[in-house]
Amino acid sequence: MDASKVLRRAGLRNTPGRRRLLELLGETERPLSQPEMVKELAGAALNKTNIYRALEKFLELELVHKAYEKDGVSYYEASGHCRAHQCHPHFTCMRCGITQCIRDNFVPLIEGLHEGYVIHHQKVLIEGLCPGCSGK
Repeated sequence: MDASKVLRRAGLRNTPGRRRLLELLGETERPLSQPEMVKELAGAALNKTNIYRALEKFLELELVHKAYEKDGVSYYEASGHCRAHQCHPHFTCMRCGITQCIRDNFVPLIEGLHEGYVIHHQKVLIEGLCPGCSGK
């Protein structure tokens, strides 16, 4: 991902912090929480407030999305990995707690909801044991 181009196309200032945050989310193989981003970007002169503000702006412009929430904590990833109304599934290991993206598979969009329901975005979270925890 060329973060500088993404920021320019979105009409945002191309600051080193925003650029590094987008790069981190684009190169990471799993969704990250804000505390994980703060830890990963410790040397990039970004604090939790800067990251929070950048994430809010990125969400508004659909550069990133909330992949899921767990125990009141939101996890984010770059939007380029998903379709307009459907995010790829995520797998959370019930033993080690790590969540991985399953980017090669999509669950069919839900159809036939009762009248009046409007789907904006479909997310799927699968839980089980990862290969490391299952011994396979």
